[in-house]
Amino acid sequence: MRDAESRYRQELLIRKIKQVADVSANVVFFLGSLATIALLVCEFGFSTTPVFEPQIEKGYDVMLWIFLIAKISRIVIDPKGFRREKAFWADFSLLVVFILIFAGHFFEAELPPVPQKIIRTGTYIVLSIVSFIQLSKQTVYLLQRHLKPEVMFITGFLFVIFLGSLLLILPRTHYGNLDFMDALFTSASAVCVNGLSVVDISTSFTFTGQVIILGLIQIGGLGIMTFTSFLALSFFRRISFSDEVSLKNILNENSLSDIFRTLISICLITFTIESLGTVVVYRQIAGIPEEAIPGKLFFSVFHSVSSFCNAGFSLLPENMYSPVLRELHGLQYTTGILIVLGGFGFPILFNAGKTLGHYLRNFYYRLTGATANISRQVHLLHLSSRIVLISTGILIVSGTVLFWLFEQNGALRGLSASDSLAVSFFCSVTPRSGGFNCVDTTALGNPAFILTLILMWIGASPMSTGGGIKTTTLAVAANNILSVIRGKEEVEILKRRIPIDTIRKANAIIGLFLVWIIGCTLVLSITEPGQHIASLLFEAVSATCTAGLSMNVTPSLSLAGKIVVCITLFAGRVGILTLLSRLVRREKGKLYAYPEEQVIL
Repeated sequence: MRDAESRYRQELLIRKIKQVADVSANVVFFLGSLATIALLVCEFGFSTTPVFEPQIEKGYDVMLWIFLIAKISRIVIDPKGFRREKAFWADFSLLVVFILIFAGHFFEAELPPVPQKIIRTGTYIVLSIVSFIQLSKQTVYLLQRHLKPEVMFITGFLFVIFLGSLLLILPRTHYGNLDFMDALFTSASAVCVNGLSVVDISTSFTFTGQVIILGLIQIGGLGIMTFTSFLALSFFRRISFSDEVSLKNILNENSLSDIFRTLISICLITFTIESLGTVVVYRQIAGIPEEAIPGKLFFSVFHSVSSFCNAGFSLLPENMYSPVLRELHGLQYTTGILIVLGGFGFPILFNAGKTLGHYLRNFYYRLTGATANISRQVHLLHLSSRIVLISTGILIVSGTVLFWLFEQNGALRGLSASDSLAVSFFCSVTPRSGGFNCVDTTALGNPAFILTLILMWIGASPMSTGGGIKTTTLAVAANNILSVIRGKEEVEILKRRIPIDTIRKANAIIGLFLVWIIGCTLVLSITEPGQHIASLLFEAVSATCTAGLSMNVTPSLSLAGKIVVCITLFAGRVGILTLLSRLVRREKGKLYAYPEEQVIL
């Protein structure tokens, strides 16, 4: 009896020691993360004197010591707890990188300049990642107690936008001609992957500022919920069951066990496509003189990320209408393909990739004679995927043909047949949330102007990096109209019946978008009295649908106009229906029903 009681006390003591060690490690990580962020802000955000530079370098070394000791201590004290991490391999990989960088510091003085720079850059990156993870961890834990996951989605966007504006206003991130409102607008446009900008980012922001904008675009393109959920499931020990259920619904997964795999796949496929896009873009601009495009590697990375995320930001003053890029039609095709891939949406990419892999495997088995291995799956391609693929193909082809017909004597005048096709293809793709322009939008004829408005309004596909009402919404609403005209009681698409809730939601989305666009145009006509109403309508549609195109209205916006456009592009990114449903109190199920009566329509 005494032995059992003694063992119980020992286990209780060990458990308390582990809890104290865990709490102490979290406190050390949190304080160390704040100190690291402060060091990074001081070095890259402010001009430091030679006297303080050695002190900052010593500060980084101290942070490395602190993080390394805290991490190793936590592993030694509670190895089983470390092993139970959702993705302990990610934490373990960071620990290995820590040790390698820490070892490199011992031999840094004896190494050539290039390895020294690599070690120093690695120190910045690793410390930044660890600090960001730890601060996100504590923030998520704090918000989980007070906010629902759906509200955290909106709060996360606002927090990142505000944080980005604070970083962009630092002295060393711009050339001194930026006020806070311009920084806030730029941050909001980057996080909402819009592309509208009140300043020229190529001449207003330094390299540090452009890197910050690139990071904001990447976070906004992945999605705040995807980004924070990946961190939560990768590096946090606990995540509530209600949060996992919410993530399952947001990511459109069938089971909770697939959530983490889906998040990993989203990040991998994003970085893979962006890396391939960087290589292709770099090859396209390789022959351009260095003085025309300085820093071609960073330009390629920035342009690839901006294209896949449908952001529309460019490091050249005139975007892709710049004389340097105007004739690079291969770059236009590359950018257009990246925009289309980003606009498909991650669930569609996964489902289409899985279907393609299924058919390729079966084709291989037929070639090799291993017919016994052939698997047959009915309806492997989901209805949403079929709708997106078909509607996207129709929009690209019809948009290309119509733009080619409308602008023969306009933007396409004097171009060869192949060049006209490239420009028409690009001008068909980029309005659907891409944001790049290779023609002068102010010189478009009325038919091309209306075509561009329609394409911006439709936008990309669900759960993608693009905006607009989405292709699936248009398909459901169009088939609903056809069903009413034909007198059918149900809406059917590709031999599938559409639920009434989906039809109601599609109609609500279209109605809300139209009302918001009209309201935004009305308010802009008051705040910007000197602008033509067509230009203001174009601006309102572009902001609401996160298209990023403008008729030179954005740089001349007043303070009130900037605020209106900021609110509009934020609402367009998070979804007007989503935003309003979170702001309005939702009704619970009623235990009664009123009598039904017809209304004359």
